[in-house]
Amino acid sequence: MGFIDMYLMCYNTAVLVCWATALAQLAYHFDYEDADCSVVAAMPYVSCAQALGLLEVFHVLLGFVRGSVPAALLQAFGRNTVWFCFCVSLRMPERMGLASPEGVHHLDELNALHPTFVLALSWSLAEMCRYPYYIVAMLGKPPAFVKWLRYSGFIILYPMGAAAEVLVVMRCLTRIAALGWFNAAWTVQGFDVPFHFQTFIHLVAPPGYLLGFPLIYMYMFKQRRKALARGPRIVQIRDSEKPEKMQLIDNLIRKSEGDMVVFIYGAIKPESTSVARPFGDSWCPDCTAAFPIVWPRLLRLPDDMLVLDIPLERSPYKGLEPFAKVHPLKEHALIELERVPTLLYFLNCGKSDGEEDNSFDRYALVEEECHVDSDVAALLSAAWKKEQ
Repeated sequence: MGFIDMYLMCYNTAVLVCWATALAQLAYHFDYEDADCSVVAAMPYVSCAQALGLLEVFHVLLGFVRGSVPAALLQAFGRNTVWFCFCVSLRMPERMGLASPEGVHHLDELNALHPTFVLALSWSLAEMCRYPYYIVAMLGKPPAFVKWLRYSGFIILYPMGAAAEVLVVMRCLTRIAALGWFNAAWTVQGFDVPFHFQTFIHLVAPPGYLLGFPLIYMYMFKQRRKALARGPRIVQIRDSEKPEKMQLIDNLIRKSEGDMVVFIYGAIKPESTSVARPFGDSWCPDCTAAFPIVWPRLLRLPDDMLVLDIPLERSPYKGLEPFAKVHPLKEHALIELERVPTLLYFLNCGKSDGEEDNSFDRYALVEEECHVDSDVAALLSAAWKKEQ
């Protein structure tokens, strides 16, 4: 385990402890008549977890983990604004250095339907599904029920949390505006530039919830479909030398969003119409021997992998000029297909600013011979290592 993995393990464990303690406080101090007391008990731990959650944006930016920077930024900014500017400030204004002339520490507006309790509860439960999965996945392949919770708990908890956030903002914004909290003014080149918190929330909150939440929610469903799929996604592409098929391959790589993509090249007879394996109709003796070895192993690859099965209807051994001229992958600088059957896999290396957006240029290539059992084992070992 490298330094980054050790750091992520410590980070995930610390955040998990915060959320677990917050959840325990919510349960231990819960009183239906006064749910606010349990929120106050859990508040320090939720605040700590929320502050640590800001680091997740930098984890994605630095490439420590895969993810969407806009989604991570939107979630971190939205949650911290609601929690610290609304929930914490109205109960513990002295901790945020805010003047409280009315002595506002306990609000009937917040306690009426327990929105802050529901907010803290939904956040805690959602993160208790997420962080154990991260920790277990770093140690090995997570159990099925842990993975299912990670990609299913959000279905109820995310809308519940979002609804509670909206309710908290709606009930408390007028009171915060009356107290004049979070307003500011700057002087820029002789001009006064005011910042009015209530106006800012009115401008940001509606598009944030109406547009941002559906994007995050749909993104999670997309991740759920990929994560809970049974085995890798397998797509067979014939006539891969044709431009439209090359465009299809490129689009599939782009849509993989950083997942490992495996290319398997095998020879079939031109007159063959079968798209099923095994490959008794291959003209290549190596393919006939190799596919019974490699195909069962491909089916056991991680769920988030994409396998592009590309049958070749002519002999593409190195030195045959027709193949070099007609097959775009052979002509690409990164790829020198020398033999069949050949197993290729691509690892997304990211794209630097200013680089041309060419999918193949963003991937590192590894090539293995299918009929060499140790090479296939090395490939699949690399795939499993990436998944963990």
